[in-house]
Amino acid sequence: MYECYLNGEKISQDIFAPTATDYSKRVNYNVYEVKKFLNDRENAIGVILGNGRFFSMRMGNIPGSEPMDGSPIAHYGFPKLLMQLEILYQNGEKETIVSDSSWKLTTEGPIVANNEFDGEEYLASLEMPGWTSIGFDDKLWLNAPKVDAPKGKIVAQLNPNLATMRVLKPIAVKEIVKGKYVVDMGQN
Repeated sequence: MYECYLNGEKISQDIFAPTATDYSKRVNYNVYEVKKFLNDRENAIGVILGNGRFFSMRMGNIPGSEPMDGSPIAHYGFPKLLMQLEILYQNGEKETIVSDSSWKLTTEGPIVANNEFDGEEYLASLEMPGWTSIGFDDKLWLNAPKVDAPKGKIVAQLNPNLATMRVLKPIAVKEIVKGKYVVDMGQN
C-alpha cells in the first residue's frame, strides 16, 4: 500500500491502494494523471509505503510465533516500489522517470508500525516537515536497494481504489492509563 506525493501534494484521495491480490499470481498497479502537480523546472516525488497484505505482521508470520487460527497468513516479503512517471512535453518529446537505486529511502518516519488488520502506530515526534517537497535535505537517507519483483504478473488495476469519503472528528478522548488513550469517533 502506498500514498504518493508530488511537490508536497497527495496525488489522489485513494486509500489502501492498490487493491490487494494474491501477489504470487497478480500485482496491481495504479495510473494517475498528475499534470496539475508538476512544475516547469524541478519536481519532488515522495511515497509512503505501507505493509498492507504484502508484508503481514500478524502472528504466525513472525519467526517463532504460532498462527492465530492454525493457518499462516500469506506473506510476500517487504514492501517494494516500482514507480514510473511519463511526461509528454508540448513539443512532442516524451520523458520517462523510473524509480531506481538513485532514489532515497528512510525507515525513520513517523509511521513506526502498520498493517491492514491492526491499524497504524504513528509517532508525531518523528515527522519530517517538507519531505515531499523540493529542497528537503535527505542526506541521511539511504539509497534504495534494487530488489526482485513480486512473483505475480504486474497488471493495471481495473477497479477503482477505496477512497476517503468523509473525515470524522472525535467526540471524546479518554486517557485509560498514562500515555494510552481511547478515541471515541461517535460511531463504529
